[in-house]
Formats: sequence, structure tokens, C-alpha cells
Amino acid sequence: MRYWRQQHIRKSTDFQEIRTSGKTWRCGFFYLNFLARPDQPEPLRRVGVIASKRTGNAVQRNRAKRLLREIFRLNQDCLPESCDLVLVARSGIKDAQFSELESRFREAIRKLNPTES
Repeated sequence: MRYWRQQHIRKSTDFQEIRTSGKTWRCGFFYLNFLARPDQPEPLRRVGVIASKRTGNAVQRNRAKRLLREIFRLNQDCLPESCDLVLVARSGIKDAQFSELESRFREAIRKLNPTES
């Protein structure tokens, strides 16, 4: 599935709302902040990715963000119709394999939405 321009979370107020009002899961190499949006007029799954300087230099931060965006793109069908996610990379992500990151993301999504398999 594609990762559309409308799916990017860009406003700092949106990031703050999701991080304060949503649920948080620690996935080892990253945090997942989730906020359901059932009141949206059209169903849209949005994501924002954060990688601080603690994650590493610019190359490592950009790689971490690319990995997390790709994991979202591949697994967004498992998420509820209207929701927002903020993925926050942690310092250990630079040593992690893609498959391990993806399995941790899926596990967090399963906890979030236990009716889905």
C-alpha cells in the first residue's frame, strides 16, 4: 500500500496531542504512540516519525526514520481505519534488523487491536 502525502503528521500540535492523549507502547527500539480518531470525516491513517540526536548522527537518524516509515507503509492495513501514530526512534535502532523492527511493530499493533490477527 502507498504512503500518501496526506498521511504525514506535520504540525507540532498534532504530535503533542497524540503523545499526551494517546496510548504508548515501548517496542524496544522505538516507542509507538497511538490515538484513535473515530470522528474523522474520512478514514485516514496518519504517522509521524521522530528521531532525536540521541539516536545518532544525521545519517543514522534519517535511516531510522526511513525504516519506521516503511514499516508503517507495509503494515498500515492492520491499523484501525482512522488513527494517528507517532513513532519515536530510540538509540538502539541503528543496530536492529528490519525484520525485528517489523515484528515488534506488529506485536504492538496486535496489543492495540486484539480482534485483528
